[in-house]
Amino acid sequence: MRSTFGHHYLPPDKGQLEAALASDAIVAFDTNVLLNLYQASQSVRDSFFRVLDALGDRLLLPHQVGVEYHRNRVKAIQDIDAEYNALIRKGEELADAGRNFAQGRERRDADSVDDVRGLIKEATESLRLELEKRRDQDPHRVEPSNDHIRDRLEDAFDGHVGRAPKPRKLARLVRDFVEVRVPLELPPGFEDAKRKSDPARAAGDYLIWEELLACAKRREQDVIFVTDDIKPDWWRKGGNGSPTVPHPSLVSEFAASTGYDYFQLTTSQLLKKAAALDVDVSDADVEEVEAIQAAASAAEAALEQQLREMREIYSQALDYKAITGLNPDISRSFISRIIGDEPLFDFVPKIDLPVPKDRHERRQQNDQPEADERPSGEEPSENESENDRGSDGVG
Repeated sequence: MRSTFGHHYLPPDKGQLEAALASDAIVAFDTNVLLNLYQASQSVRDSFFRVLDALGDRLLLPHQVGVEYHRNRVKAIQDIDAEYNALIRKGEELADAGRNFAQGRERRDADSVDDVRGLIKEATESLRLELEKRRDQDPHRVEPSNDHIRDRLEDAFDGHVGRAPKPRKLARLVRDFVEVRVPLELPPGFEDAKRKSDPARAAGDYLIWEELLACAKRREQDVIFVTDDIKPDWWRKGGNGSPTVPHPSLVSEFAASTGYDYFQLTTSQLLKKAAALDVDVSDADVEEVEAIQAAASAAEAALEQQLREMREIYSQALDYKAITGLNPDISRSFISRIIGDEPLFDFVPKIDLPVPKDRHERRQQNDQPEADERPSGEEPSENESENDRGSDGVG
């Protein structure tokens, strides 16, 4: 057993990992590692790019990572503004509450009411101006049109970008992912299949994985993959929930497919081991990266909870459909947007909701035509309700 399933028994030898990092292993990076740079301080960014410089020709940017990075770069930049803007909106809510304070009181309270309203107006206006100032001067902030992080990444990965798969191969890989790997829960990527409705986007991690396998075979080298994705289709976690070793199936598949060793690191783990590359990284930089990863982990946990709740709602909707015979397609379309990566309300489900029997009978008694009996080409009247004309709105 141990000879066949050895990857389940022992974690990778730390000396072996550090030797691979220091010598000739290919070091590839995940999309989240690059996007997290937009949340980091300048000190962390400088440490990270010193590591990239030290790796030199051993760097690899998988083609799929490049696609995902450029797709999400602007949003990562805007997240800084979004945090400030959320606070500004909270201040505006307080300002609205101040304007509405004590409406309808007797005139004898006018002076005290005006004092309170003036106090809130002054405080909220001062807060808004200060937050806008800090937002515009935030050292983490980057202008999309003058993105020095992208410029440095471009320099570091010049000549080290993976090959783009041909369309036929891409279609085959996505099909294999959907039809084989997801049902069998073969890592990586099966967790993304639960939350992304677009198969090509759900297969993103698997596409990266296939690039790593192909690169190891072509260059005949071990691979170290740096990722801050801590979902269980990448990692086996320790008792405290932190990632410890790669998913055993990844190690096994990599060895069987390529004949070489596979290692995984988070960004903070890479910075901790930077001494193997003769790069000095401060403890403060490592701690900051760990804090960024912890925040991302908390957001991931919150999303998982939301998805569990929405799946329960969807299950209940299907149960209701079984009892009542109502068409559940609108619920399915709605849920697919929640667990997918499309805007929540940016869709128009095209369904015909059945008319309940009692309503149908009432209309016949009143000699009123059904909506689908309207002569072809006739526009609905202005007085018809959205439901009567087969509304595409969200229920």
